[in-house]
Amino acid sequence: HLVVFDCITCDKCLPVCPNAANFTYPTPLVAFDYHDAWIAPDGSWRWADQTRRFEITRPMQIACYADFCNECGNCDTFCPEYGGPYIEKPSFFATRKTWEAAAPRDGFYVTRDAEQESITGRIKNETFALTRPRRGDGPLTLDDGVVRVTLGDGGEITHVERRPASEHRLDMWAFHTLRHLLAGVLSDERVNQVNVAAG
Repeated sequence: HLVVFDCITCDKCLPVCPNAANFTYPTPLVAFDYHDAWIAPDGSWRWADQTRRFEITRPMQIACYADFCNECGNCDTFCPEYGGPYIEKPSFFATRKTWEAAAPRDGFYVTRDAEQESITGRIKNETFALTRPRRGDGPLTLDDGVVRVTLGDGGEITHVERRPASEHRLDMWAFHTLRHLLAGVLSDERVNQVNVAAG
């Protein structure tokens, strides 16, 4: 069954798309345990008890540029796995307007200016936004609509900018997913619809 990251990467969905909506992007191979974070109203935080696993096992991933996709299902017909690339793989939208119009469908849109790069994603009806400096290393900012936190690249929380009214669980799977999606689609290694549109 297809999921956000990893498939057999046969690339059959790329040439069969009549609108060239499907594309590939690079990712590092990673495998690590992590915890969600509980954020308190006073700005303190702690890791949740449950250990979760994040893995990317293939160097190339597949995504869909939703503004080009007419949902014909051709990629699903040729895909040897279950789920359909245009449904299960990350869908990227050209603008916030088209992203909002597609609700409640999961999807992402990316922006970039001289100072920073950002990705906003709707994941299971929840919205997350991740921002990072465009050049060089620096802190990342994650906003889930309730809290806004500053983090290091590995996910360590360094500052709570916006605090919750009551203790709030921050989904760190969203953080790790967004940071790898953002780095991948904006990589100079492969030209794709997202990094061309972002400039």
